[in-house]
Amino acid sequence: MSSHVADPVVAEALQQISAGLDQLACADVRPVGVADALQLTREVEVAHRRLTAMRLRTLTAVERGGWHRPDGHANASVWLRHSARTSTGDARSAAQSARAMVDLPCVAQAFIAGRFSPAHLGRIARVHGNDRIQEQLLDPDEGLDAKFADLAARCSYHQFDAALTAWERLADEDGARQRAERNHARRDLRLHQGLDGSCTLQGGAGAADGVRLQDVLRHFERAEWLADWDEARQRLGDATTVADLARTDAQRRWDALMALIELAAAAEAARPGGSPIETIVVIDHETYQRELARLAGEVPGPVDPAVRDAVLDLPGDLAPAPATIGDQSNHPIGFRCASGDGWPIEPTEAVVVGLLGRFRRAVMGADGVTIDLGRRARLFTGSAQLAVRLSATHCVWPGCLVPTSECQTDHLQPWTPADGSPGGATEPANGAPLCGRHNRHKHHGYRLHRDRNGTWHTTRPDGTEIP
Repeated sequence: MSSHVADPVVAEALQQISAGLDQLACADVRPVGVADALQLTREVEVAHRRLTAMRLRTLTAVERGGWHRPDGHANASVWLRHSARTSTGDARSAAQSARAMVDLPCVAQAFIAGRFSPAHLGRIARVHGNDRIQEQLLDPDEGLDAKFADLAARCSYHQFDAALTAWERLADEDGARQRAERNHARRDLRLHQGLDGSCTLQGGAGAADGVRLQDVLRHFERAEWLADWDEARQRLGDATTVADLARTDAQRRWDALMALIELAAAAEAARPGGSPIETIVVIDHETYQRELARLAGEVPGPVDPAVRDAVLDLPGDLAPAPATIGDQSNHPIGFRCASGDGWPIEPTEAVVVGLLGRFRRAVMGADGVTIDLGRRARLFTGSAQLAVRLSATHCVWPGCLVPTSECQTDHLQPWTPADGSPGGATEPANGAPLCGRHNRHKHHGYRLHRDRNGTWHTTRPDGTEIP
């Protein structure tokens, strides 16, 4: 590739980079072992970081030279979005990072050397973009430029993000407090009905409510997962895998929410002065009989056109108030299958949940008189045993970020070692939070220990440590 860049030094460097990338593109990238794969990954990542740094320096040069203006671009971010055919979000993020590199020379130097990732730089850039603390960040007496650069080079992104989040909250206490108050004041939850009767939850709240909601939902999700696992184990035995579970993660998340709602409804019914919260589904007698027959294995014929078209009829010359299709609350019952408030429900689903006791059914005759009012049963769910996981915030296996609330707690020194040596005690000092994958991995010759500084170390079967 020939370069048309005016500066011959830059043009020559770009040609060399292009030639090297062409050579790499033709190479058979196939590591020969773990160490080689690790080294290859790191060297490619450093090259990526240094090229990203060059991208940001180019953007800064365009901004300083005003080269975006002749073509009518409002700023360098718009210039980048257009010339590089990238997204608005990517261009804005690049411009924000470029500005941070200009004001923070230590950060810029470390990033140009490839010492930390673009994600680390983006996190610094977001702090730099906070006008309330920018003056403090750029104060040479504070030395934060060098501190941020050193911390970014030594920490994983997860650790670095947590550190900067805590620092920003302390440096901008008023701003953090105002944001928290604003988020709490704006708390909201809405249930939207789709045209097909489906529902969508939408809402938001402050951090404290969010953390509590997350912990409670995870508790119930875990109970749903264990229920699926027990069912699969009974069905398939020791050959059971996660792929055999009856529900997806997404389905279990929703079912966990419904279990929580049912538990709340039961608690309301049981408290002094409380009362059952009933959900009623109203269905006309003819539709109810058709669906019962379908569930019994029969194949009902097509709906009578006269019944189908009757939902459009008006009683006499008086039209009812505006209503959804199928809402017959203002004239004699024809077809009807909806909640008591008129939320449409598909007939088969309505009959099934009525038979399961999740809803109280109300079967209506053609004259609008209730001819069957079923009873509603209460649903309860079990709870998962809480284990002590205070030694870490996530799985202690290198590189794993599964939160401890989703981890297992197991012995570092096995309770019953295979070699017959004394077993380890069941106490916090001999325990570690590990996700299911890495807890199983630990039983294949890997060892974990925590040093006096609280840092976790994982040793391979050959005695080397996973960095």
